[in-house]
Amino acid sequence: MTNLHRTLQDLYAGDDGQTEIIVDGFRVDVVRDGVIYEIQTGRFRALRDKVDVLSQRWPVVIVHPVAAEKLLVKVDTETGEVLSERRSPKRGSALNVFLELPSIAPLLARENVRLEVLLCRQRELRDAQGRPHRWRNRVGVKMLDRQLLEVLDRRVVGEPADLLALLPAELPDPFTVPDLRETLGVNVDLARKIAYGLAKSGVTVMTGRRGRCALYGRAEAG
Repeated sequence: MTNLHRTLQDLYAGDDGQTEIIVDGFRVDVVRDGVIYEIQTGRFRALRDKVDVLSQRWPVVIVHPVAAEKLLVKVDTETGEVLSERRSPKRGSALNVFLELPSIAPLLARENVRLEVLLCRQRELRDAQGRPHRWRNRVGVKMLDRQLLEVLDRRVVGEPADLLALLPAELPDPFTVPDLRETLGVNVDLARKIAYGLAKSGVTVMTGRRGRCALYGRAEAG
């Protein structure tokens, strides 16, 4: 468990919540005022069955932190000395949640399930020596820990339709994957996952084609 995970557990538990307890056969991150909070920094797929079962009896909030700003820190693991610190040029956004959304998309329609995307400033500690990859013996980066510096913003998805609030108002309706890529300024892989996640959540439906591209329209509009 990373420092980031533990800090968010404490944040959501507050003074009167419980952490790391068993509920209906599952170990959960936080229970506070009858609500279960699951801090998920990795794959949503690993959380799907747990949320499916628990949300039949309990309100469940999936908390997903995204590094909107990140400081990269190289550490000498033998001495603990910080050798360098720099700001990462990569900046995450609330759209990053679509990379994992399809795994839990159908569950968002349940009244007992909510998703919270936290845009954070994070500090990532890395081993200055690196480590070999499994292929071609190339040297990569070993992540030692992630630390939460600040929560910058919180985006709440209480129902599938709230996903549309993560998209810009100027996105055409209907739209294609190339429309998403151009309007959002994202790569084609993320654009495809956004389109798929919206459709899997029931927010959009396929309404036809524009050339070779599928057209997606807002479900409430058609």
